[in-house]
Amino acid sequence: MATEHEVSIARSVIRRFASKAVKRHSRIHDDAMEDNANRRRALDGVCGHCKHLKIETIRTFTGTQSVKLRCNASLSPLLLYENTDLGKTPICPKFKQK
Repeated sequence: MATEHEVSIARSVIRRFASKAVKRHSRIHDDAMEDNANRRRALDGVCGHCKHLKIETIRTFTGTQSVKLRCNASLSPLLLYENTDLGKTPICPKFKQK
């Protein structure tokens, strides 16, 4: 179960990563940007308030920090938000409030 402190740290890591994309000559792929947008939506939405959310903060081989979102109820937060239109809240069948 992820605490509010872990969720806020994960949000800041994703924001920091997204802020690098607007600079000239950035080497961030469109798929990576889309995944990060879905991670932010998951943290701000249903998954950020769920008991099953597990957050892993890792360092990549280049030295940058990254965030992995896991669900202990064997659902994928990324796929849940990937299949949901912008502005709509997805319905998670295994959602439990913290």
